[in-house]
Amino acid sequence: MEPQMPPREHPHDRSSRERILGWLRVVPGVARMRALRPGFDAHIGALVDAFAGFAMLDGELSPLEADLILDMLRSAFPEVDHGWLGRRLQRAVRNPRPLQTLALELRETYDDTGKLALGMQLFTLVDAAGRSERNRASFEVFMRRLGRPEFGAAILHEMRAPLEGPDGDGLPFERLVFGRDGSDVVLPPAASEHEFRVYRAGDLVLVRNTGQAPLWNRGRSVESGAFLRMRERQPLVLPGWTLSHEDLLFFLDVKRTGNAPAIYLEAGDEGFVAERTRGRLSQLRVRFGLEAEIEALRDTNLRVGSKAPLQSGERIVCHNHDRLSDESGFSLSINELRQRATRSGRRFRLAADRQEYLVSNDPSALARGDLLLGPKLAPRSVLFIGYDAGSAEGFLQVRES
Repeated sequence: MEPQMPPREHPHDRSSRERILGWLRVVPGVARMRALRPGFDAHIGALVDAFAGFAMLDGELSPLEADLILDMLRSAFPEVDHGWLGRRLQRAVRNPRPLQTLALELRETYDDTGKLALGMQLFTLVDAAGRSERNRASFEVFMRRLGRPEFGAAILHEMRAPLEGPDGDGLPFERLVFGRDGSDVVLPPAASEHEFRVYRAGDLVLVRNTGQAPLWNRGRSVESGAFLRMRERQPLVLPGWTLSHEDLLFFLDVKRTGNAPAIYLEAGDEGFVAERTRGRLSQLRVRFGLEAEIEALRDTNLRVGSKAPLQSGERIVCHNHDRLSDESGFSLSINELRQRATRSGRRFRLAADRQEYLVSNDPSALARGDLLLGPKLAPRSVLFIGYDAGSAEGFLQVRES
């Protein structure tokens, strides 16, 4: 006998729904009465109903859960009017449909990759609604009715079992572990309390915070145990490192394919130059991957971290947050070098990060690249800030005040 889906009705159902609908009406865009554009996919309504059904497994929909649903829907259907999505969610809350029926409707709509991505998103709602046995059973039954019970079992095992190592063999989705030594990608020492996992199924990239400290995304914290769907141009911030959606895709691709691109560095009259192919004056070859491999093609003044300058033939495996530097003050992390290589063409010049700044509320005291404070904050002040990226130390000097 399959476990029955949880009943929809609760004693406090009417008042709970009124609170939910009242909250939804203040969500930006929901109250706008705009005509629905005809012709978009008919399964959107069933998907909204399914999301709402799983979020309300505990009998109510919190503002956090409603925001999570709307965020997922806006990401999945950016061309659909956001106001209509909000009103459609109101309708799903007011008139819930049986999850068994919705699973059968969606079964013929999605291919296996789509079903896997749908299952992972639904689990985030199950998790937000509470980790009860009833919720787990509802998720398993839904995935069985969707036609892929093994996807549901794999998702539950990954998300609820004790954390395993980074291998992830046999999982139907891609998984990448960011954390301490032994992880797929090692985080900076300043992020010792941070760990997170990245999952990919089709176009879905999902971050799960498995560390003790929060991650940050556009000023919002992602607390321990929480999920975040990553999108283009979205930053993931932690001490010592800011990762973009594109960075995560790069690391996922490297783990899946094993392909690690490389560039070559040579010293020029105006600093270092990077090229895609090896030249006569190339000093270093840098291969980018889950770890970076640096090979010295000739003696050079460049060093990795606090190590001695690299000598011809020497090879070093280092982390992506480690820095290349020399005595002239040049300093650039491996990750920043990879990002510049991705954005640039075949050949590009490397400018070191600026290490010194003037900061003032008087524009006449500043030059190009300095930092201007608001003029009404205080009487005229001029500050000098220096920073050593290699040691992660800096100083502040008050020059005028």
